[in-house]
Amino acid sequence: MRLKTKYTMIKEIKIMKAFDPEKLHPRAFYSLFSGIMAPRLIAWVASLNEDKSVNIAPYSFFSGANTRPPMVVLSIGSIQGIKKDTASNILKEKECVIHMADETMIKKMNVSAKKLKKNESEAEVFNIELIPSIKVKTPSIKDTIFQMECTLHQHILLPQNDMFILEVKQLSIDEKYLKNGQIDVEAYHPLTRLMGNYYATHYDMKKLSHPDLDTIDE
Repeated sequence: MRLKTKYTMIKEIKIMKAFDPEKLHPRAFYSLFSGIMAPRLIAWVASLNEDKSVNIAPYSFFSGANTRPPMVVLSIGSIQGIKKDTASNILKEKECVIHMADETMIKKMNVSAKKLKKNESEAEVFNIELIPSIKVKTPSIKDTIFQMECTLHQHILLPQNDMFILEVKQLSIDEKYLKNGQIDVEAYHPLTRLMGNYYATHYDMKKLSHPDLDTIDE
């Protein structure tokens, strides 16, 4: 005779709160939406104004998009339907330079987000030193972790943002962040955005073996 035993399993109950973007105020949903996508690398973008002065501004909706050729994607929000200067400049000049700042440049990077008058240069107003670029007309910001010289591959107009797919034509990296031809992960601490006015640079690292050792491209 088989004895049937009843077991009671007690599990931790996880409570998930649901948010409908169509029923929540856009700013409230944006706070949640951007907050969970963290940390985000910050593209510190230099572009040329109409008078060829240099516009500089930080954007955190930024990531890799393609490997061969190397491309990145940059999304820039509009203000009440009006394009930001960076977006207008990229559309006009078909190029820009993307930089990565370290923690020593956090104040200059942050203040460069301030809205200035048209053709007023953040480089001049906030004393951000520039150097000539190699393959594009737009100058690069000196003493950044890297300078990524880009040309416009495609512009996609979204309901609220201008999304740019940019091809990387030249990549210059500070030698102190390189080791054996690769990025030195112990030295590389890019400035990243968490949410709102919170930023971070240092994280605990873990190294894992790839499950498919024959895979070359992830």
